[in-house]
Amino acid sequence: MANNFLKDDQLNQKKADSLSSFLTLKEKLYTIIPFGWGALTLFLAGGTDRSISSFYRFLSFGLGSAGISILTLVNSSLIQVLANILLILGINLFVLSNDLFNEKVDKNLTIHFLNAGYLGLALYLYVMTLYPMWFQDLWPMIVVSAPQSALMLTLCLFCQNIGYFILGNLVFGASSVANWFNSRKNVLNLEFIKPNQISKVNLLFFTLIIMGSISRLIEIFLGGSILYGAVNVIPTSISSFLAQFSVLYPIGWLYGSAKILSPQEKTNKLIKSITFVLISFELVFQFFSGSKGRFFTQIIIPLSAVYLLVKKKVSVQFVIIGFGLAFTSWLVLYPVLVVYREALFESYQLFGSSFSLIDNMNFAFQTMLNFSWNDYLDVVMDPLNKLGLAEQNLALTSIIHNDLRLPGTGENLWERLMFFWLPRFLWPAKPTNLSANLIGRLTGRVNPEDYTTSVLTTGPGEVFIYYGFAGSLLMIIAGLVFRGTNDLISPFLKFSQLKVATFIVFVGLVDGIISGNFEEAITGILLQLGLLYFIVWLFKKITT
Repeated sequence: MANNFLKDDQLNQKKADSLSSFLTLKEKLYTIIPFGWGALTLFLAGGTDRSISSFYRFLSFGLGSAGISILTLVNSSLIQVLANILLILGINLFVLSNDLFNEKVDKNLTIHFLNAGYLGLALYLYVMTLYPMWFQDLWPMIVVSAPQSALMLTLCLFCQNIGYFILGNLVFGASSVANWFNSRKNVLNLEFIKPNQISKVNLLFFTLIIMGSISRLIEIFLGGSILYGAVNVIPTSISSFLAQFSVLYPIGWLYGSAKILSPQEKTNKLIKSITFVLISFELVFQFFSGSKGRFFTQIIIPLSAVYLLVKKKVSVQFVIIGFGLAFTSWLVLYPVLVVYREALFESYQLFGSSFSLIDNMNFAFQTMLNFSWNDYLDVVMDPLNKLGLAEQNLALTSIIHNDLRLPGTGENLWERLMFFWLPRFLWPAKPTNLSANLIGRLTGRVNPEDYTTSVLTTGPGEVFIYYGFAGSLLMIIAGLVFRGTNDLISPFLKFSQLKVATFIVFVGLVDGIISGNFEEAITGILLQLGLLYFIVWLFKKITT
């Protein structure tokens, strides 16, 4: 038995070897598909010798000094944004240089991916400031606050890394704690399931899928539809509780995908068949649901990440196919789905749920084919000037421009952070998070009479609402949470297919600190990761 455990440990360690050491140019290009700006980390670190860390550290000090000097000497808005970009790049390189020297880049991929995301956001802020006429009507009015927005990004990035590394090392750096993450006592390593226990693997797979489907199944049976525009039939107090289970579903089918792709694994026919069915269903469902790209972001991108993290190698053909799918999704399917979503809203209002999805999709394709060139360009350029990084910068800058600091929100934040684990149906008076609709009205992003449309706030924007620029200190908490999450689920510390699936899902949730909300990103990760761990721990207790 001891020899078997030793062999398992050796195999796991071999699988957990540095991803960056395997990357050639084609793999680095491929990482852009699943990780976006995060791929910059692997471009800088992949396959490099540890000695380059000294150069990165020297360069980071140079960039930091230049950025600070420019901020204090130059009043130009455009130059001040550029100065903050230099500071953000300097922070990225300094953190990367330390991990390169200690050979811990892969161990800390979560924070490196997120750091690169800040850089991408800041670079796009520079483009928006340089060409304000390309973007939304609101942007030219608030562009004067771009330097303050860039400064807020720099402060948040700095504090987040303090939380991740300095405070994180104090909390999680003790040898006893660090060893626990990689021990057999950590159930996410799945070492309680032996290689020949196929039935136990099947049972865990189905447990995750079934429990992750609870919220969706209830919506289908009670509401008859979960398309965009459908009325939510579940009380908010219950739906917010059930929503924590939904993360188990993508973890489940990504776990099945990782099992299929692992070369050392025997093909489990049942998991293979069910996983293919689930992926096919999700592609069709997300395509027809009324979203404008979730089939790509929630299916194609996670699958691409699984393939890379399990295989660590991709062919040139696979890279071409990946980028082909990305551009097809943007240039062909996105304009179709924009029309389809509008048709879906209108059909739902006229006919309820009794309308043909196929007819609406056919109408959308025909409409797209009849677009004039200008109409087509207007639609396909939307993600560049109204969505994604543009929308995130618009959200942050509009909050800072209006100096939006709402009284009482700070107290509510601390109550929610301390009691996030308490379901609302047990505490009906539990404080609510910030109203995204109210933020939209106060910043002029939605009509003052519109009491339904929600807008992005972003993590940096949300903490500004609480405490102004001093709110960036709250990102220390985020960094600490992300450190604990990364250490628990990183497949580069101790490999398991479940950790690969969990890592991919939670890297997306961590990225929500930029693209979504501060409080929801933190409490959501703690709740959902805690639920996953509890379920796997309970599974272990029942089956062993």
